[in-house]
Amino acid sequence: GLPFLLHGKLLDASSAVLVSTFTGDDFISSNALNVWWLFYGLQGAEIHSSETVLGGFLAARDLGIVLVLGILAVVIWRLQRSNGVARADDLLLAGTVQYLGFFVFATNLHENHLYFAVLALCFLAPADRRLWPVFAIVSLTLLQNMAFFDRSPAVMQLLDPDPKVAMALASLGSALNVVALVIAGWVFWVRTRL
Repeated sequence: GLPFLLHGKLLDASSAVLVSTFTGDDFISSNALNVWWLFYGLQGAEIHSSETVLGGFLAARDLGIVLVLGILAVVIWRLQRSNGVARADDLLLAGTVQYLGFFVFATNLHENHLYFAVLALCFLAPADRRLWPVFAIVSLTLLQNMAFFDRSPAVMQLLDPDPKVAMALASLGSALNVVALVIAGWVFWVRTRL
């Protein structure tokens, strides 16, 4: 953000990211291995995020936003309990939990949106072995996501997955990303306990 701030473009860049994330592809999932994949699979790129879920109570996009904001509220509440003495690694973990929650629950996402969680976990996992499973899961599911949906010719020639096998593996990857969020959230909860 610093280069954008120094050149007076932080607001423009932030707006562009928000607009492209929440309105760029108005679909439930654009191949992101998240909770929406578990419900809609390959059809996620054909279903608009304004489609209602829960018996017509909320649009998928709105439910995703509510869940993301719910995680944010819990993260802020836990950090406030630390009386302003949260360590830098706790703040990075808080951001990682929020980011994983965003990836798992937000609609309109692509497969590569998981990338920044891997970067944060590169710093967190070596200091806290409880985060190694999260790092492994997120790294593997990002690789899987990119291999299956960015259609790397080298990977596809090597794997040449049957569509049913690919669908099952993608569903497993989606479930594992939910597990990664739960583990990271649990570690954050334990670390911010008074």
